[in-house]
Amino acid sequence: MFTKLIRIGRDAEMKYLASGTAILEFSAVYDIGFGDKKKPQWIKVAMFGDRAPKLASHFTKGTQIVATMDDVKSEAWISNGEAKGGLGAKLVNFEFAGGSAPSNGQQAPQAPAPQMAQPAPQMAPAYAPQAAPLTPDEQSWLSAVKANPAMINEILDEGLRNKIKSLL
Repeated sequence: MFTKLIRIGRDAEMKYLASGTAILEFSAVYDIGFGDKKKPQWIKVAMFGDRAPKLASHFTKGTQIVATMDDVKSEAWISNGEAKGGLGAKLVNFEFAGGSAPSNGQQAPQAPAPQMAQPAPQMAPAYAPQAAPLTPDEQSWLSAVKANPAMINEILDEGLRNKIKSLL
């Protein structure tokens, strides 16, 4: 995931896949670097699904959004026989940030901010290392420390001492 304040560089375009899936595409720019080293970085952004046609008229040149993007990747293409490249990403979520520059001089309509999805419950990853079973020596130290917590200071091996502490 990649979250950045971006400015839309051209009005968004609607496209549709053969399956009927709506795609909203636009180019945007953000700054990289600081001070006199600051440079613009362009990115091609796409939004898929039912929200795309509803938001197309709001994604106009100059509009600033805080965009959360996924599947950020470098892309290559040929334009007029010349090899070109840049960044591309899928828009996952956004919020309007102001800074719109409508061409007719009127205030740009503000669409309601999308509802943020509730975070998924955190679960231990399937690849998390599992604790190795205790050796008989470790079992006896654990039993002794449970019976008398001051015994923890008797364990000279720091690794074993930390392992026993983590099991208490």
